[in-house]
Amino acid sequence: MRERFPATRPRPVTELFGASRRPATRLLPARADFFGSAQEPDPRRATTPAAFVSAMRHYRAWVGSPSYLEMEYNCGGVCSASRFRLTLNSDRLPRLTVLNAFVVACGGGEADYQRWAAAWRRVRTASGNGTPS
Repeated sequence: MRERFPATRPRPVTELFGASRRPATRLLPARADFFGSAQEPDPRRATTPAAFVSAMRHYRAWVGSPSYLEMEYNCGGVCSASRFRLTLNSDRLPRLTVLNAFVVACGGGEADYQRWAAAWRRVRTASGNGTPS
């Protein structure tokens, strides 16, 4: 059976923001709209878990819609393609580690992750749902 990815060990989530990370393959530069502001989806607008996951879907589309397998490869195997698929096709709040892998898989950096994590914590607290999927 042929391997899908090179024989490398999955890196811990804490190492994913290092310089050794392979850049995402299909990232597009941020585009400005007519008024000059970035069109990047803003997770801070989400007030429910469903709206947060919708923002995640929009973010994936904004960066060029990488395949789930590309996303698994880009995050170093920390999160599987099937987990990304399940997360983005549900309306439940993902675990924070899945969110971290998602941001990395989409080519985001530390600042992007901090913005998404802050929004995740706010939605989790506001929804009263103590256990994310």
